[in-house]
Amino acid sequence: MKGLFSTAYFGPVSYYQKLFLSADKRLLEINEFFEKQSYRNRAVILGANGRMNLIIPLEKQIRNTLIKDRRIDHRESWQSQHLKGIISAYRSSPYFEFYEEDFMKLFEKKDEFLLDFNLRCHDFIASELEEDLFFEKTTAFVEDFDGEVFKNTIHPKKESLLEEVPYYQVFEEKHGFQSDLSILDLLFSQGPNAISYLY
Repeated sequence: MKGLFSTAYFGPVSYYQKLFLSADKRLLEINEFFEKQSYRNRAVILGANGRMNLIIPLEKQIRNTLIKDRRIDHRESWQSQHLKGIISAYRSSPYFEFYEEDFMKLFEKKDEFLLDFNLRCHDFIASELEEDLFFEKTTAFVEDFDGEVFKNTIHPKKESLLEEVPYYQVFEEKHGFQSDLSILDLLFSQGPNAISYLY
């Protein structure tokens, strides 16, 4: 299968499931306009109080700025806030300590562009899952694609495309199993076995 994807900040499990299924070709749309309230700058995790949105703040720019040109607003201490939220949510998960050192390094650098940071996060996930999840980047906006288009269907406000088998979650006893959270939830909960939930 071939798949066309948007960039994502630690995308949901459904995003990575569709990536695995798109082994014939994975195309990353970097010439689209930024879409608000999407996974492009949002990760959803499960904390003690329920689902939590981690949103990367972006600089205000001219309307219709391409995603590859969107800059992160570092005037806010969003990196430390996101780390606090993630550590609080997952420090007691079975595999957080196993990935902690390499994970924390992602937040030491202040990338200028959202796309660059998202790609580093994606490379971290691919490395830890020990899978080749290489993206071919678009050179122009893709009008017609001879495969599945996931860039607008994998979205926080749309029904999940996930074919999911429930797995252990830290706060499951309090909130019940929460479907299609950030890939971090699956990774920190299942470790190397996370791969089996994506095929």
